[in-house]
Amino acid sequence: MADGPPPRIGDLGQQHLPGDEVWLVGEHRSTGERKCYFSNLPVGTSLRKLTGAIKAHWVCEQAN
Repeated sequence: MADGPPPRIGDLGQQHLPGDEVWLVGEHRSTGERKCYFSNLPVGTSLRKLTGAIKAHWVCEQAN
């Protein structure tokens, strides 16, 4: 996702996203609002599964 050393999170060591590719996904809502997300899902992932994963992640973030 970016140059530089991977972050160290507590006692978990150095953290990396799995896989070699990371995708930037853009959403342009009907309200005019724009959102961006990173995804490391495989290339062949359907738009339906990608959208489901993004929205499920958003729900988890709102619960925190």
